[in-house]
Amino acid sequence: MKCLRHVLLVAVLWGVILAPSMVFATIYTDWWWNASQSGHGLNLNQQGNTLTAAWYTYDQTGAGMWLTFAAPLIGNTATGSLIRTTGPALGTPFNPNQVVRTIVGQGTFTFTDASHATFAYTVLGVSGTLSLIRFTIGPIPLNGGYLGGAVELYSGCLNPANNGTYAFSAGLVVSTIGTTIVIQEILSGGSCTVSGQYAQNGSKVSAQGTFTCTNGTGGTWSSNDVTVTEDAFVAKVTLQYTVGETCHVDGTVGGLKVQ
Repeated sequence: MKCLRHVLLVAVLWGVILAPSMVFATIYTDWWWNASQSGHGLNLNQQGNTLTAAWYTYDQTGAGMWLTFAAPLIGNTATGSLIRTTGPALGTPFNPNQVVRTIVGQGTFTFTDASHATFAYTVLGVSGTLSLIRFTIGPIPLNGGYLGGAVELYSGCLNPANNGTYAFSAGLVVSTIGTTIVIQEILSGGSCTVSGQYAQNGSKVSAQGTFTCTNGTGGTWSSNDVTVTEDAFVAKVTLQYTVGETCHVDGTVGGLKVQ
């Protein structure tokens, strides 16, 4: 099983155990927009299970309007009031007593996956629905060496002894060219190579492809919820063995960048 677990880590990308749970909740903090309606959008921020939003849009006269929102995130949905705020004129002394907050409607965010959502709203008697995706501002660099580990759940294995939950550590080297990603892992028990395609969605990365290992196993892998920062990452992953085993794997991986 030690070799099998090492195969898993390469196949699903990266590693350091970040939490005891099998999977982590998706964090929706990002800029979101509808690409066919450039000119307005939403800034979402999530802290724990509270989702907040600032929607920059236009009122019924065409004048700029921004609305705020805060509500608990229950599963993949958050419903709450939309509040319009007015206050002191720009360039004048700021008087908090002139700030007026008025509830002008209600909104509901429904997230279909880590990078897609719908926003249904009613504002000042006008109702509508926006299809939203994360807004990509600039490229996220992935290349480098990572040191970390993973927590994964194996099920449906040809060898029942391979089923179960495992935690482990490893080091990896990730390289990208265009939209192609390649991950190399070399350990005392053997080596594995993962290759596939990736795409950036705002501050998230999604990827999928195939893997092969020197112990004769292989299969497919995917992740639609990878968060990458300047020096770390965390990802929700799925793996399906199709060569040498039949395991299905779900888990969480994370790691620190070492070069």
